[in-house]
Order: sequence, then C-alpha cells, then structure tokens
Amino acid sequence: MRNVVSFFLVALLLFQSTGCALLFVPNQQKISITTEHEDAKVYANQLKVASGKKTKAKLYKGKPQEIVVQTPGYLDESHVIVPDRFSYLFLGLGVFDLFFTFGLISVPVGLLSWKAYNYDSKKHFRTHYEKEARGEKQKFMQLAGVDFKIVKNNIPSTFVPCEHHKDGVRRAMKNGDDQLEKEIQRKSKRGIEAIEYFAPKSNYQSIDPDKIARKIGRYLKDNQFVDTSSMFLQDRYNTVYSRAKIDHIKTYGFNAKNGSYKKVKLDGFWYFHNQYDEIVDSFPLREYSGERSTSSDGVDNKLVSDALLYSLNEIIGDDLKEHLEIKEVDNFSGNPLKIQKPARLVSSINESGIACVTVKRKDGGHGSGFAISNDGYILTNFHVIAGKTIDKQAEVSVLLGDDKELKAEIVRFNRAYDVALLKVKHNFEKAFLLNKEKTYDGLTEIFTNGAPESIELGQTITQGMIIKEREQFGRTKIQLSMPVNSGNSGGPVFDEKGVLHGMIKSKLLGYTIEGIGFGIPAFEIYKSLNIQY
Repeated sequence: MRNVVSFFLVALLLFQSTGCALLFVPNQQKISITTEHEDAKVYANQLKVASGKKTKAKLYKGKPQEIVVQTPGYLDESHVIVPDRFSYLFLGLGVFDLFFTFGLISVPVGLLSWKAYNYDSKKHFRTHYEKEARGEKQKFMQLAGVDFKIVKNNIPSTFVPCEHHKDGVRRAMKNGDDQLEKEIQRKSKRGIEAIEYFAPKSNYQSIDPDKIARKIGRYLKDNQFVDTSSMFLQDRYNTVYSRAKIDHIKTYGFNAKNGSYKKVKLDGFWYFHNQYDEIVDSFPLREYSGERSTSSDGVDNKLVSDALLYSLNEIIGDDLKEHLEIKEVDNFSGNPLKIQKPARLVSSINESGIACVTVKRKDGGHGSGFAISNDGYILTNFHVIAGKTIDKQAEVSVLLGDDKELKAEIVRFNRAYDVALLKVKHNFEKAFLLNKEKTYDGLTEIFTNGAPESIELGQTITQGMIIKEREQFGRTKIQLSMPVNSGNSGGPVFDEKGVLHGMIKSKLLGYTIEGIGFGIPAFEIYKSLNIQY
C-alpha cells in the first residue's frame, strides 16, 4: 500500500513540475512562408524546409533559426527568425494547470521554457540582390585582394549589443546605436577619452582574408567574369582588377530568447585597377550583411563575405558599367609624330650599349629602354612608367651607359600595346631603326640589352631566339626563348647586325616554367604610337 501511495505522490509531483502546458505544447510550429519566386528554396539550419512562392514549413522552436533563401539568378540571403510571440495554446493550458491541477510549480517553470514562445506565423522573404552576370561585350574581372586596416594589431571594429525587437532588426540596430552613442557621450562628459569599441576577443585572429577572397572569386567565376579560355595568354587589357579595403567593421550582436545572432556593417572602399595596377575608379563600401545565428566571438567571416558580395554586385550593375565596356584595340588616336630617322644606326651587338638605357622611376623600380632617333626619342613599356592612377604617370629619368642621368619627358603611350615613347635632351651616337615592316622570319637568333633585376646590372646582354609569332586579341606577339627578368621590360630585341625586331614585354611565371618570354614586334610599335620618320 505504501508503494502505491509513493508512486502516486511522485507522479503528482512530476505533473506539478511539468503540467499540461509543457506536456502538450508541440516542439515544432508550422508557419506560412512566402517568397517572390516560384523557384526559390528556403533552408533552415542547412536543411531544406520549403520551396516556391507560397508554402508551409515546420520549424523547431527551441532557438533562433538561421534561414537562407536561395533563388536562381540572385545572391543567397540569410535571415534569422526568433520565437518571440507568446503561445496562446501555452497560455490556455497554463491557466488550466493553475486552476485545475494547482500548477504552482509548472506554470512559472513553463513561462521560462522555449515552448512558451512561437515564431511569427507568417514570414515573407524578399530577394534584393539580382546577380550581375558578365555580358558578351563586358570585360573580365579578377579579385586582386581583400585588405583590412590594422591599428594596434587589430581591425578597427565596433561591437554594438542589441536586444532583439519584434519590429525587426532595423529597430533593434537603431536602439543599439542610440544606446552606444549615449555611452560614448556619458564617458566624454566624465572626461574619459571616447573609446574604440572592439568586438569580443581579437577580431584580427577571427578574420580569414583568404577564405573571404575565395568566396568572392567563386562569385566572379560563376558569373563568367573570370577568363577561363586560356591558362597563359589571357586578355589582361580587357580585365578589371578589384580590391576591397575595409577600414571599419561594425558588428551588431542581438540577444534573443534561447540564443543570439549577428549582423555586420562594413565601411571602406572598393578600388578598381587595370592590368598596370593604375586605379581606374573607386567607390565607397558601406554595406550590411544578412543575419546569422552564431555564438562565436569575433567577427564572422561569412557575414563579411556576404556584405562584400552585396556591395560588389551592386557596383558591377551600376557604377562600374562604363569601365566594364570592352574597348577595341586601337592605334594611337592622335596626329602622326614625325621624328628624325637615325643617321647612325646600331650595327653590331657591341654597339647596342650606345643606344640602350635604364628607365628609372622616381618612386622606385626600373625598366629598360632604347633610342630610336639620334636626337633623344626612347621607347620602353608603358608598365614601366604607369602611375597610381590613370590620369598621372610616374616621373621617370634615364640612365645612359656611362651612368649619366637625364630627366625624361613622356611624349605618348598606348596602354593596349604596352608601349611608351620618351624624350630626353641628349644626342645618341647611334640608335635603332624602328621598322614599319616585319623584319624576322621563322627561328631568329636575337639579343636584348637591359638591366635585369637591378639598376646595377644595366647594359647586360642576354641571348635567345624568336620562336613563334602569335596573334591574340587583335595584337601580334613574338614568343621568345630567352631569360627575361624584372627590369628587362622595354629592352630592344635585335639581331647580331643590330636590326631591331621588337621590344621585350613580359615572361611567363610558374614553378616549372623557364625561359618563355614575349615581345612586341617593331611594326606593331610603329603603328600603335603612330610614329613616322
């Protein structure tokens, strides 16, 4: 008899501590989900829960749910929904517990339980970011990098604690910003210097720039902005290089029932370069990410990636359109430049040093060059004189074979062909003749005279061969089998009799690649700069 009484007492105690509300309120909730597209798919914590424009889905109520909406032709967008509506079913069963089962324990316990709260029964998810796929007449694009401003071994960041608000994240963010501003003003009135609010722990260690860059690289590749037609001979003239510079990260941390979530805002700039690393244009980077359910400290890489993608996608579709238009490879559009034909020509390898110079940049770096007239006209590559922006080239001088340094004037250039014409006040004893016709045929033994790697190595002669002529992107290149090093750019390609066949341009780089270089034929230089003797 005692055992039966004990059993009923224990059962009554358990029922008192749980009650009908905790026992009969379901763990899941069915909600109505609407999107803007029939082919949209909705994922909750990486599991597909719905698809189409209008559907219903069952979600567990225990904590904030991370929702990702994937729509073909649009960027993925992430949201967090929070069970913040009090459950009327729980309320009704709680009243029953209180008056009919004397649930003095179960009702207070239940009010603290996640079962007492529901999601909003109707959720609509909009799509904001239509993907900007590359058009047939648009340039390619590559990501040059994602840079973060570093101050005292950390990224300038503000962490804004927010309380989740039923009216949405914008209201919660505004409340958090207002509270942070009051805190800063309060400290200022007390004579305390306005402090920089950093995200929990070290956000510098939590950021992975390479991981972020890979995600943006996948976006560019998936939308045909990456040239996959060739591994080596890509059209760099019709490629734009993008670089993000992030100066500040603001992380909003939302406290919600049974969990938390985050959202970030990035401040900085997008810079867009051409193949010579000249800045073509720049645009402010001020973008919010989606939301993510996370309890990790520091700045979230996924949220940073999403904000960068949203910003880049918008710039490509609007502000950058003019710079993405493919431009035809033209010769110099100005009037013909008549220069004096050399009266005394280089006629041997030994005499090449008389006409060859080192082109020295005022801001550091150097290249090679050579005279094509006795009165001081010099050819080099455009990338040797390229500046930081497209409207201002570098200040350059030239070093003669006797180390005499002369100030050089940039006369004209052609970016598409990577050629530039300089002028110095000097009479060259001998010069190369720039032919307007092709001067080589098949395999041709050639030489170059330049300053490989260092100015101290000026007047270094290197031997090789012209292997093949290649036509690509409306331009002619000559493939060279010879060592080409940094500093050789702009040097002459000539034979043992001093006949000029072209100019050194570049080399192939790679772990197993050796001795493959490229030059610009002399006749292409003649046309591209519109020079006439």
